[in-house]
Amino acid sequence: MSTPPPPIRVTIPRHETVEPDVDCFDHRAHGDEEAAYTVYHVCFSRADSGAAWHIDARYSAFYALYERLLAEGAPADLPLPPPKKWVGNMETDFVAARATALAAWLQALLADARVAAAPALLEFCGMPRAA
Repeated sequence: MSTPPPPIRVTIPRHETVEPDVDCFDHRAHGDEEAAYTVYHVCFSRADSGAAWHIDARYSAFYALYERLLAEGAPADLPLPPPKKWVGNMETDFVAARATALAAWLQALLADARVAAAPALLEFCGMPRAA
């Protein structure tokens, strides 16, 4: 079994609403229904080296990570990501609260020895796989 990576701090300091450009991409073909969506700017920093990097991800990517972890054998009691919200999901207060909850969820996954070295999690976070 591989060793989990060193402690990592997760923050989501900002997020942005993206309005699809209907002229250059067929969003309906990708299930977006030409709707605006939020992109979260997720920052990671290693406690041991101070190395830092970031990723940008939509909520759907976080949920896909959860599903992939389960499919790859993660325990059934793995913490759920914050719930999906169909109405009001672009409201400022909701998006800010979701960003905080997503950061805490990722932090919990990275601290959980059962999944901390899972390829799906390392890939999502933009980290190399543990040796």
